[in-house]
Amino acid sequence: MKTLKRIMPGAIIVVMIQACNTEPNTTDMNDKHSAGSFELNVHGHNDTINMIYADGSKEGHWISSVWSNGSRVKMEEGYYKDNKKEGYWKFFNKDGSLKDSVEYKNDVAISK
Repeated sequence: MKTLKRIMPGAIIVVMIQACNTEPNTTDMNDKHSAGSFELNVHGHNDTINMIYADGSKEGHWISSVWSNGSRVKMEEGYYKDNKKEGYWKFFNKDGSLKDSVEYKNDVAISK
């Protein structure tokens, strides 16, 4: 289990980098036209990350990252529902360590 914990953050970053080098998915979802997203398959579970519809609204699993010292670093992760933050969001320091975890309801922080 310790090995898996050490491998997973690196694997996620590799998947994120590979996703940035792929063509966006243009699947039509909920009668809106998708402007772009990335398909992710981890251990047989499909997930679409960073779904942005043609109208600019965000939906589903979202991961934001920045480039730091020549590599991509995750800065925040959570879920959007109807273009609003929903549920627990994790925020990270540039060294990859967890900075904060905040619960959102309808885009409003309700707990830390």
